[in-house]
Amino acid sequence: MELAGYIHGHATELSRFGEGEFDVVLLMGPLYHLLAEEERRRAIREAWRVLGAGGPLFVAFITRYAPIRWAAKNEPGWIMEHRGRLERLLSAGTLHASPEVAFANAHFAHPSDIKPLMEGEGFEPLDLIVCEGVISMIEERINELAGDPWEAWVELNYRLGKDPSVHGGGRTPPLRGAKARDGVLVGGPTSLNPLVL
Repeated sequence: MELAGYIHGHATELSRFGEGEFDVVLLMGPLYHLLAEEERRRAIREAWRVLGAGGPLFVAFITRYAPIRWAAKNEPGWIMEHRGRLERLLSAGTLHASPEVAFANAHFAHPSDIKPLMEGEGFEPLDLIVCEGVISMIEERINELAGDPWEAWVELNYRLGKDPSVHGGGRTPPLRGAKARDGVLVGGPTSLNPLVL
């Protein structure tokens, strides 16, 4: 696939695109970089508006506990040194950028909030899958594999990534949803006219 070009813009304001202009929309960052819930909802509504009838929407979130897993692996003292930030993360799901962690301001979703958020904006969730799954942050040796052993781990991780008991422990659960029209879920086309945000 070749990238035809790009347009710099904001996920909450897609007025340059027409209603139903795209066959598929990928929200692969906005929902964890928009701190206010209303901004996240606006981005989802804009995705709805520009997505063609029945088109699939793919959405990425970062889970609430991902920063804690990162700290446990990389900076174990973080929870003692940043108690206020930890409590804000646990209660509100937000962390603001800081010198010790090279990551932007972010919202970290609780898995139980994802489905209601998407349904509230008209989407019917089809799958919630934690990409990194049970091997998140311990995948170095698996990534050294090739062939059948690597494929077996990928398949197992994919299968387990759908298990709701794993959703809070992974890093990035993408939600695959489809646009519902009049309460009826329609399958998405296979055409490649995507909007990636």
